[in-house]
Amino acid sequence: MGGTPEVKWARYDDSVIHVRTSHVPHFELEISAKSSLFALMKISYNEFSALPIERKMHYIREYAKNHSKDGERLWWLEEKAEQEHSLPIQVRLYMDLPSEEKRRLWAEGALLCPQIVAGSRVKNKYNDVALYLLTYHGVLASNTRDLFSAGSVAHVKDKSRGGIYIQRALAEIEDEMLAASLRMEDALFVEYWNESIPPTERINKWLMLADKSATGWIPSQTLFVSRQR
Repeated sequence: MGGTPEVKWARYDDSVIHVRTSHVPHFELEISAKSSLFALMKISYNEFSALPIERKMHYIREYAKNHSKDGERLWWLEEKAEQEHSLPIQVRLYMDLPSEEKRRLWAEGALLCPQIVAGSRVKNKYNDVALYLLTYHGVLASNTRDLFSAGSVAHVKDKSRGGIYIQRALAEIEDEMLAASLRMEDALFVEYWNESIPPTERINKWLMLADKSATGWIPSQTLFVSRQR
């Protein structure tokens, strides 16, 4: 084919520069790389290769999380084999889901993302809800804002006009949010809240986070009032 043949070689440990994953890691290699993945993860390749898959995924997950850009979320959270989570092959539209599933996912998104109560001038406050629905459930919500601010969700039980739409929308799904707080896996709260929270304390924690984000109203004074301790 012409040209001058060339051969390069290097230690495998030093040549792995990145990883992509489904439920197992797939490495990208570069000879003469300036830095290696294993150096960044502070573990040698021999030590890494001897680990069980759940321990390997712990290292990979921490690496991916530390190198995520603002607004990015991991779509896999599992570090234990029994937590295996898979996405459906086909993406579904939120608007086409059965009513019961809509309410369940609506509540899960609201629970994980208390920043949705922030004022109208706060940009991207609904992004995490959209990312959660898409990356964890394979559901595309084309206008996530409408789940919390549209009159169609704010006036389901109370047909009167006015009030704070986000407050009224969340009051509509209090029961579903409570159920989600007891059901959802801990890894999700570590991902979205950056800490592990016992299931029975998640609503109290959500209220604390929501109070910090809200403007013009105090969520803890109007939501889950009968359940607060």
